[in-house]
Amino acid sequence: MLMAEKNLSNEVEKIISSSKTVLSKEDREFEKYCKLFEQKFKRHAYIAEPSGTKEQTVKAIKICLAKNKDVLDQLLYGEKLEEKNRVY
Repeated sequence: MLMAEKNLSNEVEKIISSSKTVLSKEDREFEKYCKLFEQKFKRHAYIAEPSGTKEQTVKAIKICLAKNKDVLDQLLYGEKLEEKNRVY
């Protein structure tokens, strides 16, 4: 029984290692800029909720990197963030 389990385990490993996920150009670009953002600002980038897109996030990250300033929240949420932080 032990040999059968070992063979099964080997077969599963072969299947997992042979199945390569192919990312779209947009996904690769998103991953690339998220890594750059994390390296620069020591926090994870994110897609704005509820209707944000990867493309929108990549554009915002590029602006942050160009300005050398973490303004991701302001770029993705803009007025919504200002309203939330407003003191009346």
